[in-house]
Amino acid sequence: MFKLSPQMTVLSQDLWYETLKTVLAPVVTNQLVETTITGLENIPSTGPALLVPNHRTMTDPFILSAQLPRRVHWVVAAFMSRLPITREMVRSTGNILLPVSQGGRSQELMRKAKRLLLRGRVVGVFPEGVDNFVNGSPPGTISPFHSSFARLLMQMRIPDLPVIPIAITGHEEEVLLRVPGAVLRQLDPGNQSWDQGEVLGVVYREAQVTIGKPLAFDNFYDLPPEREEEAVKRIVTVVRDEVIALAERKKAGARPVKGRKPLTGPLFDESDF
Repeated sequence: MFKLSPQMTVLSQDLWYETLKTVLAPVVTNQLVETTITGLENIPSTGPALLVPNHRTMTDPFILSAQLPRRVHWVVAAFMSRLPITREMVRSTGNILLPVSQGGRSQELMRKAKRLLLRGRVVGVFPEGVDNFVNGSPPGTISPFHSSFARLLMQMRIPDLPVIPIAITGHEEEVLLRVPGAVLRQLDPGNQSWDQGEVLGVVYREAQVTIGKPLAFDNFYDLPPEREEEAVKRIVTVVRDEVIALAERKKAGARPVKGRKPLTGPLFDESDF
């Protein structure tokens, strides 16, 4: 069977991504979810970047992809590979599809994301995972962040790698469907979140996307191994706090502060350890 070279595969995936974006973007952001966005100047025009948005609905990656100027490789939950509607879309556009298995998810994320970032690509991670989909968290909830993205940073140690917090603030939420967790457990046996109960398919009619200024965590890269776990926790806290601040600022009606946050700075404080 004829196989594309890695270079041609990437080109094909990029073409599919741009084609779908051209076709679907107006539908997603105008017809399905009326979307406004601020802070696009905080997305670097070239080079690698790691996007860290909050995550409440299945439309979030589509909303962001439709609005962002650069092509994004999203980390996608395993069950998406078992749904006929989404399986080929996810694969053909070169996203990072986590394996359907009992383990190895973090390792798979590390391996694929590292390769893409080293090639100067943009990777998007939703660190809440599916937590907001299970048992219906209240509107506006930003759940605790999982640590995989912070571990990726500590493993790669790319100088001045922009970590970009993004807040998606939804309005007029509706529950379109309810799925027993046991059903998704069959599709995605490696994800224990489904054991918690019913899974809600929430959508919002309006969404405000607020992109924060890039952060970098070079200060943490030279820490001794025995302090790495503490550093991971601190990175997770800093990024989540930034996402919450962006969401709260938008709720209060304040305008985002323009300009670029320095990629190095007092993000590391000895008192945090």
